[in-house]
Amino acid sequence: KVELLSAAIARRETHRPARGRALGQPAPSGRRAAPPAGPIDLAALRETRALLGEPSGALLNELIDLYLADSAAVLETMRAAAGQSDATRLRKAAHKLKSSSIVVAAPTLAQLCDEIEQRAGEPGAGWRESIVPIEAELRRVRVALERERERA
Repeated sequence: KVELLSAAIARRETHRPARGRALGQPAPSGRRAAPPAGPIDLAALRETRALLGEPSGALLNELIDLYLADSAAVLETMRAAAGQSDATRLRKAAHKLKSSSIVVAAPTLAQLCDEIEQRAGEPGAGWRESIVPIEAELRRVRVALERERERA
């Protein structure tokens, strides 16, 4: 399982947008990176399922369950860190949610987390306000992942 999950993570890392470039913005080649139609990139998630080699999707469903369970705690850590002006804790939590969101093919959420991770060291960066869109996008991602999990 560990090798399969590592391969899935490595595969998802290749699909993440370049740092400092928002989804849909021109890529270095001049092409625009098209955002997914919804909160998760279904094609990428299905690629992960195929990469894991399980037509039943049991391992991917386990991965989704772990993400759903962990993401709420990570978001709460982000809220607490922002409220306490703890840049280090905020950066680490944002990085964790970004990385796990890449694995479950949630590029918009990953991009939002990347933005707050990059700005975490800036004084007066409006951290609390930056978490609001992350909360909204995470709700959308959770619904989409639960729906996709039921289909598998």
